[in-house]
Amino acid sequence: MSDAVTGGVRDEPFEAPVVSSTLVHEGRVWDVRSDTVRYDDAEIVREYVDHPGAAAVVAIDDEGRMLLIQQYRHPIRHRDWEVPAG
Repeated sequence: MSDAVTGGVRDEPFEAPVVSSTLVHEGRVWDVRSDTVRYDDAEIVREYVDHPGAAAVVAIDDEGRMLLIQQYRHPIRHRDWEVPAG
């Protein structure tokens, strides 16, 4: 996108120094971590899901149809439609 569209707003790479990092939960697919980081002369705590990553595939046939799968997602209590991923 051009600056005219975004107004010159851009994400900026930045890595706050990690003072400490604790593994809160080790799961089968992802972990939960709690990091204390130094930011603007203060120490702040940030909890986050540490996910190994995934890939998704958008399959479109000759007629322009897209393949979707329906999968139960417990946090939202729904079976939603999504592209195959893993």
